[in-house]
Amino acid sequence: MHTDRSPCGSDYIGCLPIHTLLILLIELEWQKGGIMAFDSDYDKSGPKREEIDRLPGPVLLEFGTAWCGYCQAIQQPLKALLASFPQVHHIKVEDGKGRPLGRSFGVKLWPNFVFLRDGQIILQLARPQPGEIRQGLEAITRS
Repeated sequence: MHTDRSPCGSDYIGCLPIHTLLILLIELEWQKGGIMAFDSDYDKSGPKREEIDRLPGPVLLEFGTAWCGYCQAIQQPLKALLASFPQVHHIKVEDGKGRPLGRSFGVKLWPNFVFLRDGQIILQLARPQPGEIRQGLEAITRS
């Protein structure tokens, strides 16, 4: 009887690093339509404040820029976290001097995350750690 075993003595998939397994699971869920898209690009025009205030349900509004090192560093942890919260609408907005949406939320540091539920700010964090982002996502998805 032949079994596919890896050098570490278990089934092949058992030797994959955890982040590889997570990516595989995310891709499978995505193919089944179970995961909302992670917004990978910052929208240069962005929505208007009135549109954000009218959005129903849980929303994560992210301010930053593509060239910001802090913004780049948080993207993979954020993507993994959002996979666990498919009901959250993720909106990325490019921020900068004179950008009205960022100013309306008092954004001064990037990345800046605004956690909203039914248009109401529940929490706002600048340069958060992944654990803080998880807490924000949990706060906006509680019933």
